[in-house]
Amino acid sequence: SCNVYFCELGLRLGLDNPSEEEILDENGNPIPRNYSSSRGLEKLTDYAKRFGLDSVSGIEVPETDPQISDEDSVRSAMGQGTNNYTTSQLARYISAVANRGTVYDLTLIDHIETVDGKVTMKQKPKIKNTVEGISQNTWDLVHAGMRGVVENNYTVFGKLNNSEIQLSGKTGTAQQSTSHPDHGLFVGFAPSNNPELAMAIRIANGYSSTFAAEVGNGVMEYYYEITDPAELITGTAKKVTVSAHSD
Repeated sequence: SCNVYFCELGLRLGLDNPSEEEILDENGNPIPRNYSSSRGLEKLTDYAKRFGLDSVSGIEVPETDPQISDEDSVRSAMGQGTNNYTTSQLARYISAVANRGTVYDLTLIDHIETVDGKVTMKQKPKIKNTVEGISQNTWDLVHAGMRGVVENNYTVFGKLNNSEIQLSGKTGTAQQSTSHPDHGLFVGFAPSNNPELAMAIRIANGYSSTFAAEVGNGVMEYYYEITDPAELITGTAKKVTVSAHSD
């Protein structure tokens, strides 16, 4: 996670000339690059909508409407500003990243059956939209980056990294105010090379995204039977092993 990278991205989205190379006028003088937050926000909003972040996720329970940030493209690019999404909306978003562009409506229902076991309804996947205009090279780079987040963190994902299961993920820390502890976030999908599940975890006022990542790691160890469930579900809180201010 690098705020400098995301700030630079948010800045370039707002430039009338986002190229790294200088463009010269007829006299050989550099043409100024003008920044507009509104211009950057328009582009961020466009991509957010493509990934389904402009609507509820589809689950069959009441859900808060999402909010795409409408102020300051630089801070909004790193997830700050007025961005506001439920965990389920982030799960749908990351599932679209995992499958390279298909945005599904989520559901809590797999099927409905009678008391004697007769299936009366089988839920079928509902596609909201597909993300167009993103090259395979870009998808490859995003997936490689998310794989690297997990692969290079043996403190949290050591046992998982030593198994046959590959997890890709991304941490995030959402700041609310100076009087509130930060919110810890982790999104991920697995297996990395052929995704079959996606997850989003938020710990409200959880101080560090590392704690959310630890929960995600535990879910994976449980789901893929890497660790005895009795070791994971103990009925007591896990001892904090990292600084509350780390990310």
